[in-house]
Amino acid sequence: MTVTAVYDLQKQPTSYDFFTFLTAIATYTSNANEKLEVVFLPAENPTGFQLEKHRASHGISLVNQQKRFENILKPGCAFADATFKIFESRALASDYLEHTKDQITSSHSMARVIAAWKKCGYRYKLHTATTMSPLPIYKEYITITLRNSFRDAFKNTNVAVWEEFAIRVQEEGKHEVIMLPDNESDRLENQDLVKNINDRFWLYENAAMNFGTNNGPMVLCMYSNAPYMLVNFMTEGSASRAHLIAVQITPNAQLPFANVDQRICWDHVETIEDIWEVYQTWRETL
Repeated sequence: MTVTAVYDLQKQPTSYDFFTFLTAIATYTSNANEKLEVVFLPAENPTGFQLEKHRASHGISLVNQQKRFENILKPGCAFADATFKIFESRALASDYLEHTKDQITSSHSMARVIAAWKKCGYRYKLHTATTMSPLPIYKEYITITLRNSFRDAFKNTNVAVWEEFAIRVQEEGKHEVIMLPDNESDRLENQDLVKNINDRFWLYENAAMNFGTNNGPMVLCMYSNAPYMLVNFMTEGSASRAHLIAVQITPNAQLPFANVDQRICWDHVETIEDIWEVYQTWRETL
């Protein structure tokens, strides 16, 4: 049996938040071995996407929404073994849904993933759809995800600090370092590589550890088996901290479905001293 999950582009963003929606839906459906189909319900205007002035668009332009849809949402369905359907208009999609019996939807809040985890007793693990490395890799490596977005710039990565950290790791000689920018930066290495979300996810899943701050791509780690250590969650004004507390994850706690090598480092900020301490703490577990 196929279950149809409805993702409403009128209300829901073209961002990595899609994977929160997808994980919640897949958790509910995979236990029954049901096939999953995602229907993208176009917004109520000729473009099919949210207008910039719309609250849910977060000020993202139409061009960027279209790029995000093509580069994140469409290929991302495969991370839950889901197919997808796209319609030219909301009316056509609605007509299709009228004749579809088994439908499910969800918000893109982490609270829904936690609710699904509690109800089902487990949480679906997203997984890459790529089987080969996108880069020539000669030894065990770590990744560093660098955020550089026009939106919520206060959450952007302090590149200089992470570059210093990368130099220290490389001088230590135990791990290769792969720097991965987010999809909205245009000045950092590996930009062409990480436009392919499948390649990015492969690098996360096969890394010895993934380091970063609060940013969209790291959601792939949170909802998979990819290891992660995240810092800077205590920064004033951080929406992610507020959201975690809102879903009853208090400071110093971890996501209830996290693996032992998946950690939010609540008390560590974006300084070389704190990041190096996090790194050494992880190294001691090896």
